[in-house]
Amino acid sequence: MKPEIGRSIIASRLLILQSKRLVMNSCQRRFNEGGHDTLRDRIERLRAETDTAQYSYRSAILAWAPPEHSDYWLIAYGRMIDKGHAIVSKMRSDARILPPSERFKVAAEVDTMERMIKGWTESMRQQMTGAVA
Repeated sequence: MKPEIGRSIIASRLLILQSKRLVMNSCQRRFNEGGHDTLRDRIERLRAETDTAQYSYRSAILAWAPPEHSDYWLIAYGRMIDKGHAIVSKMRSDARILPPSERFKVAAEVDTMERMIKGWTESMRQQMTGAVA
């Protein structure tokens, strides 16, 4: 596929995300200034839509942006960190039903996974520092 198409997809997803954020912030400001409870429901819907738009934008970056794109590695590390935390949580939860000998093995794997997450977090911080500098 042509690079222009990928850039257009990323740009459109970013515009959608920015629009959702602007509308949500406007509603939040009106609600804080004494708005009706109906605004609270709208803010919650907009928050969910904003989360979906952010996920779509990040997915578009990972699918279409070259690794040189300013957000690519931040998003990639962020996604790995999120998935890593989900895996650790699932492993801890599932380990409760295992016999003690198996729990020990899972605990060792959880420890390894947490060290990997720590490394990814450090790499993400370095990317952020490099992007700012």
